[in-house]
Amino acid sequence: MANAVISEATIDTLEIVAGVAGKTIRVKGMLFSGLTGQTVVFKNATTAVTGVMTVASGVPVQMAPSNRSWFECAAGAALNMTLTAATQVSGVVIYEQS
Repeated sequence: MANAVISEATIDTLEIVAGVAGKTIRVKGMLFSGLTGQTVVFKNATTAVTGVMTVASGVPVQMAPSNRSWFECAAGAALNMTLTAATQVSGVVIYEQS
């Protein structure tokens, strides 16, 4: 497994883990929080793989590490995150890419 840092503060869709041809990203765990309230959506390239997650100021969002995947991206697709406010969101994603 590997870790990817989440550290963004822009209203945009941001790449968290780059896609690699023929390899699937499987998210095994995650922890993140924001400085102010906003919403976050994780995506398989441009397709949502989570619903809209509301992030309350300073309250962490956690998906406990697991041998099973919380969600995955199609082979070759990047794991992206869309933020709806230009405030800091920080955390970590635990994933495997195979």
